[in-house]
Amino acid sequence: IYTLSLHDALPICQSCFAGFVLTADGLCEDENSAVADVSVYTNNGWVLHDNAGQGRPNVLFKYFGEDELKGNYQESAEKCRNSVLSTVISASHTPQIAGFLDEAEWNTAQNGFPSYQRSWLGGYQDGSSNSDQWKWPEGATPGQPVCFMNCSPDPDLYNNFRQNEPNGNNEKVVQTYGDGTWNDAGEDENANPQGEPYQDYSFWCQIRLFV
Repeated sequence: IYTLSLHDALPICQSCFAGFVLTADGLCEDENSAVADVSVYTNNGWVLHDNAGQGRPNVLFKYFGEDELKGNYQESAEKCRNSVLSTVISASHTPQIAGFLDEAEWNTAQNGFPSYQRSWLGGYQDGSSNSDQWKWPEGATPGQPVCFMNCSPDPDLYNNFRQNEPNGNNEKVVQTYGDGTWNDAGEDENANPQGEPYQDYSFWCQIRLFV
């Protein structure tokens, strides 16, 4: 006689009710107890950066260069939060438009995607003055922005702005040049200084693996 075990009785899920998340083996778990299976991400094109010894969580990065995903800064941030993952293992592992807390994180991202194009990062200037703080949408605390430039009296973090950047002129968000240096740009940038149209940009996402 075949006895149906409890595990046999559990269905393979396609989605879960509110308060539960879908695990890698197709089961629904309480979102407060689910643990990220990092392979779900690395098997789908994300690269893992190990922050051991830095006192902050490991982080995953991914570059999204598909034409259908390109957009302005706000569109890219929204796509990163809501559209680029079909599976999120835990409510504490939420995709965000990417920020880089040190040079090692940026190097991991670039080495994982060496053929990236000009693209959006998550950095933004929090205020109207050129001397206001530049921040990432999320640092080492879930959902909390962190300053990386003009942070006085706190120390600045890493930045890779090109020489003479940021140069102001109501350019309040960060994009990459093709050589990996950073530029400040307008959120709806659609033309270069010569008036030639840009295409919408690619973007980078992160997932910080908070416990």
